[in-house]
Amino acid sequence: MISIREYHDGDLRGIAALQRYVDAEMSVAPAEFEDLWTWMYAKNPFGPLRAVVAQDEAGNIVGHEGIMPFRLCVDGRAVTGGITGNLIVKEELRGSLLFPRLVSALVKGLGSAGFDIGYGPVRPKMYASMLALGYRDMGPLPVYVRPYDLAKIAALYLRPPIARTLLTPFLNAAQGMGNVVFRARAKVPVLRVDRFGDEHRVFLERTTKQFPIHAERTPESLNWRYFAAPNRRYEVYEAIRADGERGYVALRRMPMLGFDALAIVDILFPLVHPEIGRALLAQVHRQALESGVTVVACMLNEGNPVIPMLQGAGFLRAPEGFKMIVYEPKSCEPIFRPGMLKRWYVTWFDHDYV
Repeated sequence: MISIREYHDGDLRGIAALQRYVDAEMSVAPAEFEDLWTWMYAKNPFGPLRAVVAQDEAGNIVGHEGIMPFRLCVDGRAVTGGITGNLIVKEELRGSLLFPRLVSALVKGLGSAGFDIGYGPVRPKMYASMLALGYRDMGPLPVYVRPYDLAKIAALYLRPPIARTLLTPFLNAAQGMGNVVFRARAKVPVLRVDRFGDEHRVFLERTTKQFPIHAERTPESLNWRYFAAPNRRYEVYEAIRADGERGYVALRRMPMLGFDALAIVDILFPLVHPEIGRALLAQVHRQALESGVTVVACMLNEGNPVIPMLQGAGFLRAPEGFKMIVYEPKSCEPIFRPGMLKRWYVTWFDHDYV
């Protein structure tokens, strides 16, 4: 008999042992996972700790799911949201109803735990299951990709080998021309930063207000998100004009669908100064070339004003993206309505894995 209960102190070691049952790309060593879990949930500055576990008759933990708090601003209203993450079910139980039981148990107590909504990007393979459990579809979250090693991509997708041999010189030439065009676009100085301070506070408050719905970004929350995460390495760059107007981009190199990818986790700048955005993308380009990644990828909400700039920099919409889903507890006043995603600034900042 499998029972589901709230997380207790002392459960973390058993949860970490389940890591061998997740996708290979997402798996980390148990000790590293304990540090990561503590950062995501126990030391999260945005809201309360909430997680549930499944336990068998012998007391072994055989399933887990948590909710990673994020603070949102919705048309000027402060909202406590949470992204469900680290859903792990022991392999021999995956054909059972344990997955929906875990999700149901987690979201059932959201309101009483202090959350206004559960939300987040979901992969296509999970989409239908989450809707069946009470989540609502808010719309697509496309992923935009810029290839950097066309020959390597061709090696994965082109058959037979003679086709790769014939096309590789042309692919390399096309890649080289794209790199020259990109280099000509940077006109604002860019520096790497290792912390956000009080000098960023006004910029962050003013710039996030460009978007009626957004996750809160303060020096404290960004320092937690990018510089306190154990076993994750983020690179953050800031472009600053002579008059002090600025923007930033956060990057993380990671495996993604079999590719060595550089993820644009977050990018924020005043839309009235597109030259800042172009300078940040030029820095992304330099990092991609220096690191030798296969692709650069960025997730944004459909209708995001940054998308045309990405397209102008050679990014293409990937065939597969994410869906934004929302769960609103019945005990809370409904907040989200259809069509609101276009006014919601979403990046991989709002994500538990990237």
